[in-house]
Amino acid sequence: MGNEQYSSQAIHLARKKLPVGAFKEVNRFLHQGPHEPRVFAVDGSKVHVHPSFIGAGYKTRTNDKPVPRPAKSPLVMLSSMVDVKTKACVDFELTKHFNEDGSRIYTQKLRSIHDSQAFGVWRLKINAFKGTKSFISSWRTETTCLILGVQSRLVKYSINGKTYVCLTNDPTLSRRDIKAIYASRWRGEQSLRLKSNVRLEKAHARTPDLYIQEVEARVLLDTITLRLQR
Repeated sequence: MGNEQYSSQAIHLARKKLPVGAFKEVNRFLHQGPHEPRVFAVDGSKVHVHPSFIGAGYKTRTNDKPVPRPAKSPLVMLSSMVDVKTKACVDFELTKHFNEDGSRIYTQKLRSIHDSQAFGVWRLKINAFKGTKSFISSWRTETTCLILGVQSRLVKYSINGKTYVCLTNDPTLSRRDIKAIYASRWRGEQSLRLKSNVRLEKAHARTPDLYIQEVEARVLLDTITLRLQR
């Protein structure tokens, strides 16, 4: 058994028989169970993938524009949720869009976080919502709002003379707490670049489905490795 050789075609066919999302579900399972309150950082990174993704609707950096040197490799957005303490990736998605700041994205995430009985903190751009710009220019440091039926708060604070606005569904957090939580999110982002750690742009798969499967397997391997290092 130890000396048997398997062709790349045999491995390819075997991989196609695996249930969709199998490695991803195992990764999620490893993160289940009783935990103390945890802080997660949500980060997005653009990843170059195989040209076969173009046939599935993904776009290149130049997006088929008439430029002298058009890009060949399409891009995907890797949106990952990382445990700030363990640095492990709890969940992730590969998407075609890169608009992480649109109001529709914020409202969907807020609704999802609320439904899972968790609390979230998002830093907003000035045009994130209709009332964000007027709130930034006002004297108020906090206001409440109702988004998709979720009672939420807009909180404003300054760092080195620059004003920031955060959205949260947690009624108990002070401005100082929100500031500290968002700072921990940036530390998480700097300490773990998932794209680099699992070398996503070096994936061998040549079709979108198998590429996503390979990413899921690499994320699972990263989770197991981090656990063994504890």
